[in-house]
Amino acid sequence: MTIYDLSLSARAWNCLFNAGIDLPKLLQMTPCELFRTKGCGPKVTREIQEVLARDHGLYLPHPPYGTRPELEPPGPWNWQSRTTSDMEPDESGIWAI
Repeated sequence: MTIYDLSLSARAWNCLFNAGIDLPKLLQMTPCELFRTKGCGPKVTREIQEVLARDHGLYLPHPPYGTRPELEPPGPWNWQSRTTSDMEPDESGIWAI
């Protein structure tokens, strides 16, 4: 069986195809890894899991209990590093952060 044999929507199929994910590779991915794949948002991830389970009795593995999936690094903005002394009014008198 291949990803072509799964009855997926065009968006879900394109997500797998464009990422180069075949069925054996898909069945080794956790839902978090699938979600982080470009083009696979929450709806696509849920659809793929539902089609695998409902139509084929297959399930994506979950990470071991007590482990957390890798999180993406935080962006450059850090709210905790800002203080009230960083706030100053601009020339119009409006306070900006």
